[in-house]
Order: sequence, then structure tokens, then C-alpha cells
Amino acid sequence: MRDAKARGIDVSEGHSRPVEHVAPRHGLSLPPVPRTCVICHSSNMLDLAMRSYPHEDVDIGCVEPTSVHFCYPETDLPFAVVRCSAGAPMAALLLEELIAVGFKRFISVGSAAHPAGDKKPALPVGGIVIASQAYVYEGTSSHYRQSARVSFPDEPSVQSLSELLTANEIAHRVGAVATTDAIYRETDRFRREIAENGVLAIDMQLSAAFTVARFHGVEMVGLLYISGIVGGSSGWGLEMANGRLLAVEEQLFPLVMGYAASE
Repeated sequence: MRDAKARGIDVSEGHSRPVEHVAPRHGLSLPPVPRTCVICHSSNMLDLAMRSYPHEDVDIGCVEPTSVHFCYPETDLPFAVVRCSAGAPMAALLLEELIAVGFKRFISVGSAAHPAGDKKPALPVGGIVIASQAYVYEGTSSHYRQSARVSFPDEPSVQSLSELLTANEIAHRVGAVATTDAIYRETDRFRREIAENGVLAIDMQLSAAFTVARFHGVEMVGLLYISGIVGGSSGWGLEMANGRLLAVEEQLFPLVMGYAASE
């Protein structure tokens, strides 16, 4: 990959293409692969897509079943939607398979916690964040990059997505996130450290997803909505069962799919 070494990427060893192992075993037959795939971390978001578009489903799973839903809007470009399990290793595994299939552009959409520290939360439950960078507190990125500390999305994609939300009057923040493997170990020390770096959200996937995307030279952007507040006077609060999040997902859904169906 061009200038890979300059970015600290280890390209010294060969890389297998997972789909080459999957296709013979399953007799995999793929439709034409569109440019963009939506990676969602919510069954509700996936269900909305399945109800909204004619689609064709293909299992590309190399390790476990991975259903890719190829969606065909009436007037816009086709795209795909896939559900991802939580955690950096699963995000990397899924991306490897999707990139091997031929996707070149990704948007990851899911929930996250907001670190409030000792102050009033800067973002409420339901607040929206586009990640401008992701601090690495997971173990997957180091397998792709030497001394992985921070990973980055595709900058033009961040700008395009932010402009889309702004044009539709969707309030949001563009800023840093932190990705952790241990969702129940958001200690005071951890929160102080990420607060010093201006982190707006804590998730379990994005830093690894950005790292893998950069490694393979594909576009990746991450959109998060706050499902709980960590720290502050509320302690550790999770609102994922709250109807507010379903409303946020329904609000974001047409914009995310519109982004996926665009150039």
C-alpha cells in the first residue's frame, strides 16, 4: 500500500482474502457489489432497512454467519447493510470480510457512552457525534499498526456526513472518541485521561474499524449516538432501553441510508 510504512503500518507479511475461503465452502454467489456498506450496531436500524428497501441477502461469514443485505432503492444507488457484533475484534473480522468481497466505503452507526467526568454532561442521551479520531484502548489495532495510539476516519467522509446532518438540521458534534475493550472498566483514571483529550464518546469498535480501513485503503466514517452517561452525578447510567434512542435511530435512518446511496 502506498505510503503505508510512513503511517506505521506493517506490510511485511502477506494477507489472505477471507472470501477466498468462504466461497468454495458455501458455493457463494454474490450480486454486483456496491461501493458502500452500512455497518449498524442496532437491530432496529437493520430492521428499518429491511422494511424500507427491496433486498437480497448473502451470507459471507468466514468464522460465523454474516448476512450482508444488498439493498436496492428505487431511484438512488444500491448499497448494503450488515449488523456487527460488539467489540474491536468483531469489527475487524467483519471489515476484513466486507473488504475482501469488494466494498470500498463504509459508515458505522451505533450507540456510545458520554464521559461526563465531574461536570454536567456536555452531551445528553440521544446526542449525536461524528468521530474525527478514535483513541485506542483496545487490542486489535496494534496487529495492523505499530504503536497504535490514535486512529482516524476518512476526512472527506467526515466532512460530507457533517454537511448532510447540518443541511437536515440535525444537531451534532464532530470530535474525538475512545474505543475500549472493557465497557464496565470505565474507571475514574480512564475518564480523566480521555477528558484531557476532549473525548466526547466511548464505544467498542471505531478505533479498530478506522485502523483496518486505513490498512486496506478504504473509506470509513463513524456516527455515534449517546445511549448513556458515565461519571458525573449520575454515576454509570445506561438508557439503551429508553424510547428516546429508538426515536434517534428513526431520525438518523433516512440520512444514513441516503448517505450510503449517494456518490
